[in-house]
Amino acid sequence: MAPRTGFQVLLPSWSNQRRADLRISRRSAVRHGAFTCCQDEGEKHSRRAFLSGLLNLSTAVTITSCSTARSAYAAVQKDEALAEGLTLQKSGKPVWGYVDDIGPNKWGSLSEEWSLCDTGKYQSPIEISYKTARIAGAGDLSGFERPTMVLSRRKFALKKREALPQAACKSLMIDPYVPPPPVLVGDAPPVDVVPKFPSPAVLNVPEVGRYNLLNIHFHTGGSEHVVNGIRALMEAHLVFRLQKKSDSSADSEGTADDAADPAVIPRSSVSSSFAVVAVLISKADTTSPWLKKILANSVNPSNEDVSTGGRVIDLDLEEIIPDFNSASMYTYDGSLTTPPGTEGVHWIVLENKAKVTEEDCMDLEQFQGGPNTRPLQELGDRK
Repeated sequence: MAPRTGFQVLLPSWSNQRRADLRISRRSAVRHGAFTCCQDEGEKHSRRAFLSGLLNLSTAVTITSCSTARSAYAAVQKDEALAEGLTLQKSGKPVWGYVDDIGPNKWGSLSEEWSLCDTGKYQSPIEISYKTARIAGAGDLSGFERPTMVLSRRKFALKKREALPQAACKSLMIDPYVPPPPVLVGDAPPVDVVPKFPSPAVLNVPEVGRYNLLNIHFHTGGSEHVVNGIRALMEAHLVFRLQKKSDSSADSEGTADDAADPAVIPRSSVSSSFAVVAVLISKADTTSPWLKKILANSVNPSNEDVSTGGRVIDLDLEEIIPDFNSASMYTYDGSLTTPPGTEGVHWIVLENKAKVTEEDCMDLEQFQGGPNTRPLQELGDRK
C-alpha cells in the first residue's frame, strides 16, 4: 500500500440514523422548493452547527498545516546550516551561525579573533528608549551636528551569499552594481577602461568622516534593535564604510570601489571604519513597495546575471530612507552584530518604520535559512 501523504481532515462523527434524517429533511425541502431551508427549526440549527464546525475545523487544519510546514522547513534549514558549518570546520576554519554550538552565545569562544563578542563593552544591538536618550541640541549636546546623506539612483546586484567570511548561512545581500569590464578584442594590451561609478549613498558623520554604502542586508526572526520596548518584525541594515583618504576631499562623492573588500574587517577593539543605518520593519497588511520589489526579484530569482551571481535591479534609496536629512533618529556607538564584533561602529537607528506582511517576512527568512538576529547586548555606560 502506498504511504499516505499530506494532511487528513477528520469530520465530526454522525450516526447513520442522523444522516438518514438529514437526507429525508433535504428531500422534503426540495419538494417545497426551498432547499436552503430545513423542514424544522431543530434540523436548521443542526445543519448550521455542522457547517460552522466544519469551517472552524478547516481553518484550524490550515493554520496547523502552515505551522507544521514552517517548523519542518526550519528544521531542514537548521540541518543545512550545521552541515555547512561542519564543512568549514573540517577545513580548519571556525564558523559562526545562529543555531546551537555556532550560535551568538558561542561566538566569542569559537575564535580568538571573535573574542570581542564576549568581552566587548560596546556591543550591538541594544534596547533604545526615548526616556534615557539624550536630545540633540540640548544640554551637553547643544553643538551636535546631525549626520547627513547624499543619495543617487543606481543599479544594485541582489545576491545570496555569506554576509561575512566563515558564516554558516547565506544571506540576501544587496550590493551597488559594478558592470563587468569590457571584453578585449584582438591583440591590444589590456588597459584600464572601467569607469568609476559614484557611490549610491554617501553618509557624512560630522567630526568622523564620509562613508560610502557597502551593502544592504536583512535580519529576520524579529528586529535586532528594540525601540521603546517594541521589537519590529525584521530589520534592514545599510552598511557604510569610511572613504579612503585619497577620496576624502570635501567635494568627493566617493566610488563603489571605496567600499573595499567586505572580507577585510579590522579586528581592533575600536574602529570608526563602519557606520550602519538601521531601518526597522513592522508587521502590516501590505509590504512597502521597495521591499516588495526586492523580494520579488530575490526570493525566487529567474534572471540571474552570471557576473554578479544574482539579479540586477534599479533601486531608489530615497524610498528606503525617505527624508533622511530631517528624519528622527537615534545614534550611538556600538559594534558589528556579527563576528568579529568590531566596536567603534557608528549606529543610526531611524524612528520611522517600513512595512512588511508576515508572509513576505517568512519567505525571506526561509530563503536565508532561518532567523538571523543577535540577542540584545548590555547598554553599559552608553546613553
